[in-house]
Amino acid sequence: MASQPRILILGLGGTGVKALLQLKQMFDERPGGVPPYCRLVGIDTTPPPEATGVSMRGIEFIHLELHDPAAMRDHPSNAYIRDWCSLGINVVSSADGAAQIRPLGRLALHAQPERVISQLRNCIDSLTDRERLREDGNGTSINEHGSFEVYVLASVAGGTGSGIFLDVTRLVREQLKDAPTVRFVGVLLLPGPFRALAGTDLVNGNAYAALKELDHLAAPRDAVGIRFGPDRQLVLDRSPFDLVYLVDSVGELYDTTKTPCHLARQMAFLPYLMATNSIGSHVREVLHNLIPQLQAKELVEGKRATYASFGVAVLELPRSSVLNARRGFQAELVEALLADSVDVNPLADLGARQALARCAVSRVPERLEMLLDEVNFGNPREPLDKLAEIFAVTVAEVEEYARRFVHSHIQELRDSGSRVVRDFLRDAATNPGRLCAALRECSRLRADLEALQVSLRAPNAAAGNAERERKRTWDACREAFKSRRRSKREPAANEWKDTVNALVLPTRLLDGVTAELTDGIGFLIDRVREAEHWCLAATKHLSDLLAQIAEKSDTNEVSPDPFTRYADAKIIRPRADARKFLAGLPDSRSYLGGVRRLDATRHGLL
Repeated sequence: MASQPRILILGLGGTGVKALLQLKQMFDERPGGVPPYCRLVGIDTTPPPEATGVSMRGIEFIHLELHDPAAMRDHPSNAYIRDWCSLGINVVSSADGAAQIRPLGRLALHAQPERVISQLRNCIDSLTDRERLREDGNGTSINEHGSFEVYVLASVAGGTGSGIFLDVTRLVREQLKDAPTVRFVGVLLLPGPFRALAGTDLVNGNAYAALKELDHLAAPRDAVGIRFGPDRQLVLDRSPFDLVYLVDSVGELYDTTKTPCHLARQMAFLPYLMATNSIGSHVREVLHNLIPQLQAKELVEGKRATYASFGVAVLELPRSSVLNARRGFQAELVEALLADSVDVNPLADLGARQALARCAVSRVPERLEMLLDEVNFGNPREPLDKLAEIFAVTVAEVEEYARRFVHSHIQELRDSGSRVVRDFLRDAATNPGRLCAALRECSRLRADLEALQVSLRAPNAAAGNAERERKRTWDACREAFKSRRRSKREPAANEWKDTVNALVLPTRLLDGVTAELTDGIGFLIDRVREAEHWCLAATKHLSDLLAQIAEKSDTNEVSPDPFTRYADAKIIRPRADARKFLAGLPDSRSYLGGVRRLDATRHGLL
C-alpha cells in the first residue's frame, strides 16, 4: 500500500470554516480524532462558530481583523493595494464579515501579511515534524519524502472565501515550493444555495468574478504578478489548483436544498475520505491516474482541463442501522458460542477404575506379618502390654505399606486426570458449540466418580468379623497371662497372632488402600466439579449477554438531508466467526467462565 501523504485542509470564509467544523466533527467521531498527518486551518473575517461539541483551536484558525479598511488602503506603504481595491468601499470594519465584498475580504487578508505567513508556516512545519507523526499508532506508513496534499474548501459566492482563495493558495504553494510532490485540490461552492436567501444580491456577481479569475489562470499565458505585503512579490503563472471540484445545490437525482450547511458537509467528505487509511489510498490512486490524463488532454478553447464533477450524493449508513447490525453480529456470535451442535470427546472415568485395579491386594506380605519372637513366654513376668506394642507397630507398618503401595498409582491418577480435565476445558473454551455438551459430560463423570467413591466407602463385613475375632482372642490372651504357666500363655498368644495375621492385617491393609483411593477419587471429583461449574458459569454468562443484546435496539429518528441516501448496514455485515473470536481472546477460559469479570465491552460484545 502507498504511504500516506501529509494533508493540509484549508477552510476559507464562512462556508469554508463551516465545512472545516463538519470535517473535524467527522474526525472526532472516529477513534483517534484528527490524524497526526492532517492539519486543519480556517481563515475568516469573523470568529469561528461552534458546531455540536466541536470548535476550532487557536492554532487551527486565523482571524483576519480589519478595523479601518479605508485607512489601510490609503496608507502610503500599501500603494499596491489600490491597484485592485475599489475606492468605493465604505465599510467601517470587517468585524461582521466581508459583507459579500470580495475586495474587502482580500483587504483583510493583506492587513496582516506577516501573521498570516507565520501561522501558515507553523502549521506546515508541524506536518513535517517526524516526532509528531510517530503518534499515529494504527500502522500507517507516513511518506517520509515530504509528499503533500492541500485541500481548499471555500465558497466563490461570498466576500471572504471568494476574495482570498487565490492569494492563500499561492501563499501555501510558496511555502511548499521545496516539497517534492504537492497536489492542490479546490472544493468550491457555487451560488446556488444562496440565491433564495435574504441579503445575497452579490452572490452571482462574486461567483462570476471568482470563476473568471480562475478560468483566466487555467489558460497558459503570461504570468500575473501579485504582492503580499510591501516586500513579498509572488507570481501566478498557472491555476493554483491541480483539480477543482465545483459544488452546487442540485443533487444527483435533481433534488435541491436551501441549506448551505448540508453542502458544507458534502464538501468536507472529500478530504475526510482522503485522510481515511482504508479508503483514501484507493481514491488517491484514481486521482493519480486522472490528473495526468487531464493535463495531457488537448486544450479546450485554449484552456487546460482543471474542473471535475463532484458527487455530492452520499450513501450513508445511519448510526441506528450500524448499531443494529452490530448487535445482530453480536447475537449471532453469542448464539454460535452457545450452540449445542458439537459433541465433545468423552472423559470416560479418567482412568479411575484402572488405578483401582492396579491397587488391588489380596494378602499381607510375609515380612509384614506380626511375629512374637520378642516375647519370652518362659518369663512369668512378661507383660501383656508387650503384645499390644507389637500389634501397634505391625499395624503402623501395614498402613505405611498401603500408603506407599498406592501412592505412585494415585499420583499418576491425579496428574493424568487433572491434565485431561484441563485439556477438556481448553477444547470447550476454544471451539464454539461445545459448552453445553461439555457441561453434560462433566455432570455425567462427576456422578460416576461419586458412585465409585460411595462403593469404596461401603461397610466391610470382613473387617467387622476380623475385629470381633481379634477381640475374642485378645480377651483369651489377657485371661491366659494371669497365669504364670507358659503352657497357657503361649498358645493363647499364638492364636491371637494367627487371627491378627489371617484376618486383621489384611483388612487393615485393605482399609489403608481404600482410604488412599477414596482420597484420590475425591481429588478427581473436585476437578470435575470445578470444570462443571466453569461450563455452567460460561453458559449463564453468555445467556445473560444474549439477553442484554436482545433488549437493546435503535431506530433511525433523523431524516436524511437531500444529499444523503441511507443504506442498511446489515447488507455488509460480516458473518460472525466464533472460532476466530475465541482464538483472539488472551484467555478464553477466564472470559467465558467468569473467573474474572466478564468484560463484554472490551471485546466488542456490548
